[in-house]
Amino acid sequence: MPVVVDAIIDVLGPLFLKWPDRDEAGRISDAFFRRSVHDSRCLRLSSFFRRVETGAVLAEPTVTINNNVHVRPYLLGDQGYAMHRWLMIPYSITGTSTPAQQLYNIKHVQGRLCIERSFGLLKARFRILENGITSSLEWAGKVVHATCILHNIIVKNRLGLEDVASVLESTLRRERAANARRMRIQLRADRMDSGHEIRDALVSFLAARS
Repeated sequence: MPVVVDAIIDVLGPLFLKWPDRDEAGRISDAFFRRSVHDSRCLRLSSFFRRVETGAVLAEPTVTINNNVHVRPYLLGDQGYAMHRWLMIPYSITGTSTPAQQLYNIKHVQGRLCIERSFGLLKARFRILENGITSSLEWAGKVVHATCILHNIIVKNRLGLEDVASVLESTLRRERAANARRMRIQLRADRMDSGHEIRDALVSFLAARS
């Protein structure tokens, strides 16, 4: 098994695990981190974070909304992440939340469904991920890496279209529950970051068109 996993990573990885340049239709673009790390730390340590912070990616085009707020391309994350100009997170819904903020959160969740479905489908196809990997972290990282590559091959070639709806649905329910738990772990957002201004502008923009 180790030889097979290494072969998948070394031979097929460069072909099927690439930097995205379009709508990847559920394909996975990166699976590099091979130890247990919080999502936000994994992002900060990634080459993607360095590229976006230096303006190499997600810098343009920009759109001006509400007359004077310039919005660049941005990612959607849950509340386990700190907010940046290029990373929008949902509002914490409380008794004082406005209808506009709640609408923003609904649109935010809808936008994140693609990755939620991709992770659910990945676990449905490869039960070792669904059931948990009990071996070493290094081996677990290799298994995840290899299954992501195989997943991309299946998506690209439309293979393995067996009925996984019931398994996928149960997986998605667990993912949503896990996301809800993560959302309760609030990271201290940097109020000097104008990501808050952009998010507030998006709220007004969506509310005006609802």
